[in-house]
Amino acid sequence: DGKVQVEILGYSQQDRELYSARVGSGDDVLLIDSEIHGNEKSGTEAILSMLETLGTSEDPEVNQVLENLTIVALPKLNPDGSEKNQRQNDITWDEVIENNPQLEGAAPAWYFNENVPGFDVNRDFNPYFDYEPQPEDLPGTSADFGFFLTNEARILADLYQDLQDEFGEVDAYVNLHHMGHAQDEETGEDFTITFSYPP
Repeated sequence: DGKVQVEILGYSQQDRELYSARVGSGDDVLLIDSEIHGNEKSGTEAILSMLETLGTSEDPEVNQVLENLTIVALPKLNPDGSEKNQRQNDITWDEVIENNPQLEGAAPAWYFNENVPGFDVNRDFNPYFDYEPQPEDLPGTSADFGFFLTNEARILADLYQDLQDEFGEVDAYVNLHHMGHAQDEETGEDFTITFSYPP
């Protein structure tokens, strides 16, 4: 009934759509993404289930959420990796150079996997949204920021900035992962969810 607004934010290297879904009308903004690693599927299912509930339920608690929050979700941030069921996205270093001609002759970024080939998109972010990759910055090390070499990272950073412009700030950002079987070290009890906070 029009509660969930869906749009295409952009395209992956292999021309797959990156969708966002927006629900709620509150002043507090929650940004959620999943499947930044293409072989981590459970977060995508969780987001789709959440959107179905928020978009169809008449429960008073759901209505309260919709009144107080604006939720923007990217259920599948890495559609190319998802298609291949692999952690990385799907791009060659030659394609990176085509997209960033100023990097001609530069060594591949430290988080680029030449065997796949593709990037761990989770490492491709830079806190300076206006950063443009420069050859002297590459290859870098795991102690460095990412270089915004993927469409996926750029699209998410652009969305974040658009939400900042609209609301003044993004109140919370959640990046969902599926990381296998976790247990409490003392009791051996299984965990169904764990948090890494602050990031």
